[in-house]
Amino acid sequence: MPKPKPDQVVRHEVVLSRPLQETVDSLVSSVNFRNVADPTVRLLNDVTGMATFLGILASLGLTGIAFQYVADDNETSVIKVINNWLLQRSIAIATKAGVPEAEAGIYEPIVNPTATGPFEIFFAQFANVFD
Repeated sequence: MPKPKPDQVVRHEVVLSRPLQETVDSLVSSVNFRNVADPTVRLLNDVTGMATFLGILASLGLTGIAFQYVADDNETSVIKVINNWLLQRSIAIATKAGVPEAEAGIYEPIVNPTATGPFEIFFAQFANVFD
C-alpha cells in the first residue's frame, strides 16, 4: 500500500543564547587553530621538516638575503640544522657585503644543547643576543 504524501511540514528550530553562541564560536576557533598548529609544530620538531622549512626560507630570501641552503647528512638534531643554516646565511651576507668570512663576525651558534623544540631553540637564540 502506498504511503500518503504529507499534508503539512513541521519545522524545528534550535536557537542558542548569545553566551552559548560565543562559547561554540570560541570552541570552533580553538579547534581550527589546533588543527593547523599541531602538525606545524610536529613538522618543525623533525630534523628533515626543519631543514626543508629553512631551505624554503633561504631560497625565497624571506630573511633578508636569498642563498642556497645545503643540509649536511650528519645533522641529527634541530639545533645543528638551525646552526648550519645560520652559518650559511652569515656567509651569504658577508659575501654579498664583500667582507671575508673570518672577519664577518655575524654568526653566533646556539649554545643551549638542552633545547629540543622550535620554541626552546628560538628562546635560546634570543638569549644569545643578550649574552
